[in-house]
Amino acid sequence: MQKAEGISETKEREKIHTPEESTEMLRYLVQNCATKDDLENLKGELEGKIDGLARRLGGVEEKVERLDEKMGGVEEKVEGLAEKMVTKEDLKKVIGETKHELMDHTTRECAKVRGDLTAIAHRQDEKANEFIRTAQKSGTISKADGVRLITINPFAQPMD
Repeated sequence: MQKAEGISETKEREKIHTPEESTEMLRYLVQNCATKDDLENLKGELEGKIDGLARRLGGVEEKVERLDEKMGGVEEKVEGLAEKMVTKEDLKKVIGETKHELMDHTTRECAKVRGDLTAIAHRQDEKANEFIRTAQKSGTISKADGVRLITINPFAQPMD
């Protein structure tokens, strides 16, 4: 059976076309197929376009290279900035430390001033006490007034 089927397929392929059919096929080929000249013209057009694209790509490559150079400089600057920058946490820490140092310094300076003022007040109190004693001895003020004045000074002293 297979042999008979194979023979009928071969006959089908070998079918002879009429002159009209052959003419129609030739017309179709002439209208729709490219000739060697068409292909040569197309090749020339494509080569011209490819050359134009190659020139444009060369220009783009140059621009990309210049951008790469510029970006390298920017990248270096950004890296330099990143090394110099501090975070908010770092800044808060430094501000906190500075604040404590400033407060400690202020406290020490206030203690010094307080000590100086106390020493000045002591000297003034001693002068006032001496003046009161002198006034008592000369009789300008009574002994009771002298005692009362000496006991109201900032650094009250017992009377002799």
